[in-house]
Amino acid sequence: MGAWLRLAWRLQRWEVAFAAIGCLGLAGLAAWQAIEMRSMLTACGTPQAAAACGFVYPFQETNGTAVQLIKLGMGLAPFAVGLVLGVPLVAREIERGTAQVAWPLARSRVRWLAWRGLPVLALTVAVLSIAALASDTMVQAYQPKTEIGFLDYGARGVPMVLRGLTVMLLSVAVGAALGRILPALLVGIALAIGLQAGLDAALVHWLEPIRIASTPDETYDGALVTDVRYRTPEGLLISEMEAGRIWQANETVAPADQVTLEVVPYGIGPDRYWEVVLRESAMLAGVAILTVGASVILARRRRPV
Repeated sequence: MGAWLRLAWRLQRWEVAFAAIGCLGLAGLAAWQAIEMRSMLTACGTPQAAAACGFVYPFQETNGTAVQLIKLGMGLAPFAVGLVLGVPLVAREIERGTAQVAWPLARSRVRWLAWRGLPVLALTVAVLSIAALASDTMVQAYQPKTEIGFLDYGARGVPMVLRGLTVMLLSVAVGAALGRILPALLVGIALAIGLQAGLDAALVHWLEPIRIASTPDETYDGALVTDVRYRTPEGLLISEMEAGRIWQANETVAPADQVTLEVVPYGIGPDRYWEVVLRESAMLAGVAILTVGASVILARRRRPV
């Protein structure tokens, strides 16, 4: 196993370095932000209190820009790592012609694919797990009074790791099919964008939306809001379109006679976060199994160039 790990490093040292440095760098920045924000929160109420202590959610003004940039990086990391590590795995061997030597020496293309792919797979999981954990910690530190639930979904926690792993496996299959790094990378980017769009679109459909907050005093921070309705003073629930007509009518009446509407959000509450994660994980596991099967078939049938 050690020999295959060394071989994987020799063949993909730049890709491995990119993934490791990128993810560990983001993780370090996220951890630093979390420590700094918690220190600021501890200082609230003391003479050294930061200006952000006066806000409902601290740090929005002092750390907001840095946190948003790190979140952006975390959102891109699963796709960047998956593409960079997955595309060259088979495509480089075919493109450079080394497959003509590597495959016969391995005695089995499936065995060769397993020994080449498993170290890269483990690295993908490892670096993304570290980044996802740090991102989770930063988001909670940034909004310490909130159950984070679906906040920054896909850019932290388990979904971030599973999405990156799926992209990596898809990229391996694309590289095996095309046998050229640049075309495979372009196709892989298109597939990654499609996967991201599909997962985001499916997110609101994993569970039946319900009323998140039944009273005005309840909070729905961290919930996945799919629809917003409005309650009239008579207790009737109306759509946003009907509410718009009421607001338009209010413009022509005196303030004392205007109708006040209460916002009633519908969606998936933060307490059901893990149900959604499990359903998405099952779907991604299916995609991963099909992709691994496709990679094996392509590797066995592919002729070295």
